Amino acid sequence: MKKMTIALVVALSAPTFASDTSDDTYLFGGYKGGDRSGFALGAGYQFSESLGLEASYAYGGDESFLEFEGNRVTYRNKVNVTYHSTHFDAVWSKEMSPYFIPFAKTGIAYNVGKSDMTSTFSSGQMSSRDSEIRPHLGLGVEMRLPSESNVFARMEYNTYLMSSPASDSWWGLNLGYRFS
Repeated sequence: MKKMTIALVVALSAPTFASDTSDDTYLFGGYKGGDRSGFALGAGYQFSESLGLEASYAYGGDESFLEFEGNRVTYRNKVNVTYHSTHFDAVWSKEMSPYFIPFAKTGIAYNVGKSDMTSTFSSGQMSSRDSEIRPHLGLGVEMRLPSESNVFARMEYNTYLMSSPASDSWWGLNLGYRFS
């Protein structure tokens, strides 16, 4: 976990050092939805009008309850699932107007998931942890406010390229700021 946190801090701060006086550097954060909802924080650097790089971190999870009937007894299970995800993406964009910019992205994600289960039919708690590296693709649109062009909102949809029992697609709704 420490290595992932250090890598994330370096990735998020690198674009700021690369360009402190242009609008090439941006930060964003917001809601990540899908099978498991949570939040995402990220930073990006725009190399040209159409090509950029992004690094982001997401955290989230869900809780579910399962019940089943046994011999004259109802058993109840509680399952908590949490995840941490670090993404590195190449982003291609096309400015349709100063306020509307569709984009596509591809990248790699390092995902770590953990599940804990407690049950009424066994004492104690069962836990499992798994990690994976998976490529993904995404499409989205960035919209800038006419009165303040440094502030933007983004909507995007992403899907993993390799199937897994974990979540295979997600969407995001983010607010961001471009430094100038």
